[in-house]
Amino acid sequence: MNNIKAPQTTNSLPCYALFQGSDIEVLEPSLEYFTTKIKNGESFTVVRQQSEWWDVVYGGLRLLLHHDSQMRLDFGNPIFLDRLVDAMRSNYPKIGGSRGWIPHSFDVWRESLQMITSKKPANFYFSVSQGASCNHDIVDNTQVPYAVDYTKPPHCLVGRPSPAEVSTLIGAMFPAGEKLWRSTVWRKWGASGEIHTFFETFKDLPIVVVGRDVYKNFGEKLGLSKFHFLPIHPTRASEQIEHSTQEMKNLHEHLLSSGEKRVIYILLGGDTTRCMQWRLHDQLDGEVFMIDAGRGLDPYYREDAVFRDQSPMWGHWHNSYASWVQHKCPHVIRK
Repeated sequence: MNNIKAPQTTNSLPCYALFQGSDIEVLEPSLEYFTTKIKNGESFTVVRQQSEWWDVVYGGLRLLLHHDSQMRLDFGNPIFLDRLVDAMRSNYPKIGGSRGWIPHSFDVWRESLQMITSKKPANFYFSVSQGASCNHDIVDNTQVPYAVDYTKPPHCLVGRPSPAEVSTLIGAMFPAGEKLWRSTVWRKWGASGEIHTFFETFKDLPIVVVGRDVYKNFGEKLGLSKFHFLPIHPTRASEQIEHSTQEMKNLHEHLLSSGEKRVIYILLGGDTTRCMQWRLHDQLDGEVFMIDAGRGLDPYYREDAVFRDQSPMWGHWHNSYASWVQHKCPHVIRK
């Protein structure tokens, strides 16, 4: 049926294939794993890259090889990475243009590649996925998700890399032996409602959301007593990364000077906030938890007018997300 290796355990976490048939293995964390670390004051950073990122890189590689079919794909070569970023930016309108998105700045995508290809510091967890979501718990080999072929129905996205090509890309870009994590877990916890338990557990701690303007009322929705919001531009955040990074540092210093020692950051700005996490990891005093939750907060907005008014900006992969919100915390729905 598949050629998945038997699960292994690292840091008390099971390890399974990225998808059925992949040689890439990823750690499978529980939400409790992260909540325990926060309770114990063990600082960490979680970042993630999912299906569209591999499409962007693959498109750049195809463009490079179109111009030079003999080019050596050397992810350890800074000059090659520079050329790859230029190609990614040139090719990007074919990927994100339908939604009105523009390419990220050269510096942010170059830093993103540097992050991937570099050895990660302690307690910096890099999460990956070949697909957009996996909304069930993986407890044995039979639960490992199947690969997603985006070139076939219901997606039909011509030019996307095959699952095998994504697996090869991941294997080639990350340092040998690096322990990767499954990135879809935050979306899964959003789908299941476990994400709400997370915020209920830590509602008395400072929680900072860094993202586009639609998330500004998140603290009010959930009644978070120490909520802070740092806005970023919905489509041009990468051009303002220096300013946003400094704002985050300033806020952190303010929180510590006010007597806080433990701060949770939820970052929702894609490559830009991911690079901010890379820059700030181990650079902020106190007990710091920086989580790239991706679209994990979307269930809180699914029934809001803000979702319906800006639907293309949110995507449609999570059509079943809102059911638990209506039953568990209907007060967060803002018509």
